Amino acid sequence: MQLALGRDGIGGQSFRGSEPSVALPRFPSTELPPMHGFFTRVWKRPPLMHYNRLMVGVFLANILYFIFGLDSIGDYRKLSDLVLVNLSVALLVRQHYVVNLLFRIVTSAPVSWPLGLRWTLGKIYHLGGFHVGGAIAGTIWYGLEVMCLSDKYFSGGQDLLRAYPSRRVVPCRSISHLKRAKCMNVVSMAREFCEEARHEIGRA
Repeated sequence: MQLALGRDGIGGQSFRGSEPSVALPRFPSTELPPMHGFFTRVWKRPPLMHYNRLMVGVFLANILYFIFGLDSIGDYRKLSDLVLVNLSVALLVRQHYVVNLLFRIVTSAPVSWPLGLRWTLGKIYHLGGFHVGGAIAGTIWYGLEVMCLSDKYFSGGQDLLRAYPSRRVVPCRSISHLKRAKCMNVVSMAREFCEEARHEIGRA
């Protein structure tokens, strides 16, 4: 079979065989859409994907509370609340029932809704940004809380002296610092290069 591609074909190439030539019609020219603006293109880059935006949003919320919500850096009660809130967010977004509920709500959006809105809802799988942001922020707040409690105890805080007699301070302080070190180790080992190298060890 001979397949002749001339000016009306593709690339002007010819394939010769034993059959009569068959000419392919010219494809119509396709007009590309106009290029997006600079900031739109940057906003679509992988470093600014929804996963990272959610993580940064968690960090910004914590920074704003640190600036406007804390009376002092030594307010360990509010630090404890920050630890609880951040770690709760980090755990809840990985809980199966919560994940299934969020996906059920998002995927139930009717097709009559605008495409841009449905496209944004389809990014629900990036909710891991809440998990990472909450875990890192909670670990930082917990480390700060432990240091503040230790400093307040040894500087003579009466409320802590009543709650923790001297015979308990060493065990309590040691356990708190061990827990802080464990949280820091979990966060550091969750890095991408560590997870890729060690992820399958527990399953072997």
